[in-house]
Amino acid sequence: MGFGLIKSVLSASEKVVGLNYRNFELIYKLNERQHYPMADDKIESKEFLKEIGVPTAETYRTYSALFELDDLTDDLSGYPSFVIKPSNGSRGNGILILYQPEKGKYRSTSGRVYPLKDLRYFIASIIFGKFSMGQQDRVLIEKKLTADQSLNEISFGGLADIRVLIAGEKLIQAMLRLPTSGSDGKANLHQGGIGVGVDLASGITTRAIYKDRWITKHPDTQKELTGFQIPHWERMLELSVMIAKNCPMKYIGVDLIIDRDQGPLVIEFNARPGLEIQNANLAGLKDIL
Repeated sequence: MGFGLIKSVLSASEKVVGLNYRNFELIYKLNERQHYPMADDKIESKEFLKEIGVPTAETYRTYSALFELDDLTDDLSGYPSFVIKPSNGSRGNGILILYQPEKGKYRSTSGRVYPLKDLRYFIASIIFGKFSMGQQDRVLIEKKLTADQSLNEISFGGLADIRVLIAGEKLIQAMLRLPTSGSDGKANLHQGGIGVGVDLASGITTRAIYKDRWITKHPDTQKELTGFQIPHWERMLELSVMIAKNCPMKYIGVDLIIDRDQGPLVIEFNARPGLEIQNANLAGLKDIL
């Protein structure tokens, strides 16, 4: 599998941006707090993306109160599959992908069956703030996207996504994130996904990190992870630039996917992007910044 411990030289390097530097020199200086909801609230984010012409997943329903769940079965009857998200959730928490083989019958990607009462309970827990630090939240139900076949070949059990890091309207680093058998179909690194560094100019993958170790092949598919050309790369950079120029926050992480039918789409953008992207690219951000 090609495991090898990550070199301590990167973590100890003065070129690496740590949490304090990120918080005080980037987020605090480049992102005004009044604009945070534009990124933190997924429903508000999608409205902004629609306004500037950036494609994203179709919204089926939104819920903000318990009484709105009275007709849940009929509300969802026309959708063979869908994704449930807390509007103010983070790090992939509270996201549930469901299939509906027949009206009122729901099962997750892992095969778990969700009776209507369990589904109502899950949605209610989002509204009551289970995934938003206890604050009242809204529920977003949107179209389930299907990964482009080229990314399916090197991924496992879920949607791979691409993170593009932006500072001062400039694209500065990129990373491909891949789900694994241990990440429950999610690409987030802290949940067991793989981070793959991407050359920003070409869209070709350079190296991969998994559970704090270098790898060369996906642990589930055994597919080679380096030297892979990400399709539609120029289009993804174009969408990232559109957001960079129109968003009032100037230090953000843009998350994109490649849908089988629609091509590149933006999932969301983050006002406090994580720093794992430096490890995936074996490059600290201070020199780039």
